[in-house]
Amino acid sequence: FGQIISGNRKPNHEFSPEAKGAMLAMLEAGRSERDVAEEFSTTHSTVQQIHKRFITDHTVENKKRKGRPHVLTNTEKRYIIRM
Repeated sequence: FGQIISGNRKPNHEFSPEAKGAMLAMLEAGRSERDVAEEFSTTHSTVQQIHKRFITDHTVENKKRKGRPHVLTNTEKRYIIRM
């Protein structure tokens, strides 16, 4: 794990699925949650949440967000911009 995977991550932004997978691999290799957190410049509770979610949901993909659906499709948005 010599390559920094989270180097391009902005503060308070999500980790990519690849970075989450690397965290889980480090945990499986016997590293502590605090060691992994230090490696990825995050808190140990973030690593705990990622690990717990992988155990319960068997995925590292981000969940779909709730909220109001988009009114216009991408095609309609492009049409309006061209006008």
